[in-house]
Amino acid sequence: MIKIIRKISTVQRSTAFLTALVLMLSACSPDKDVKSAIRIKAKDNLNFAGLTYAVQNSVVTVKGRCATKESKSKAIAEIKDIHPVDSVIDQIEIKPFSIDSSLALKQEIDSIIVKYPSVMAEVTHGKVRLSGKTARKKLPELYASVQKVLNKGTYH
Repeated sequence: MIKIIRKISTVQRSTAFLTALVLMLSACSPDKDVKSAIRIKAKDNLNFAGLTYAVQNSVVTVKGRCATKESKSKAIAEIKDIHPVDSVIDQIEIKPFSIDSSLALKQEIDSIIVKYPSVMAEVTHGKVRLSGKTARKKLPELYASVQKVLNKGTYH
């Protein structure tokens, strides 16, 4: 009887530990989750083609260009629809722009910077400009990942 109680107690502790660990890990990355959700929506949505975004403390900053007010409104609505976005800082210009081979590069760079929620990447004519905040110790990995994509040379 004592062995069974000890085993149950051990299982309960293990389950409680794993539950606490999962909750702790999910609580640590809401900004990454938001950025990932935006990236997924942006991948197949041309309203996001001229936009870049960063997330800090569940606040999304969106910069770039949309061709129309309607396009801008749709992109912002998509972002606001993501949980747990608290607010959106809109720095979007209504300005015509062309979609070129930089869109594929932008999407690939976006897939890299999803791990860096507060980092934005502006991509024009095959060039990448990073801005935002991340831990200094993460910079070499970020730069190496971006450089690896640029070294492919297929986006010019």
